[in-house]
Amino acid sequence: MKPALFALLTLTALAMIPQTLCSKDLTKDFSDPKRKAILDAIHHDIYDMSQMDIVLTVHTLNVENGWAWITARARSKDGKSNYEDIVALLHYKRGEWQIMELPCSADPDEPECFDEKLYNRTLFKMYPKMPRDIVMHR
Repeated sequence: MKPALFALLTLTALAMIPQTLCSKDLTKDFSDPKRKAILDAIHHDIYDMSQMDIVLTVHTLNVENGWAWITARARSKDGKSNYEDIVALLHYKRGEWQIMELPCSADPDEPECFDEKLYNRTLFKMYPKMPRDIVMHR
């Protein structure tokens, strides 16, 4: 088979892989309903925990096979208060996005907070079906 024809067939086959199987960066895709559903889940959980209505500025949002990893800046709606950044692992199950993990942030009693590789190993053991490539460096 000629190399050009082989390359064309390979590219065609790759283009046919369903989007749901591929990792998708939704950081800047403001119109994607999946992005909105993930942010709504975070807003709901944060409000339930703290009674704070926050605004999130998304730094990264990666989604693959029903799993999502997000890093975002949190602030008050009036912009006067900034809060701790949000880092979260979510999983889509039973028809909704659910927060599985809100990683620690510099808790001296948790060694994983200071060792990203240790934290990621722990995370991958807890959720072995989670795609590894969605997790961004914290």
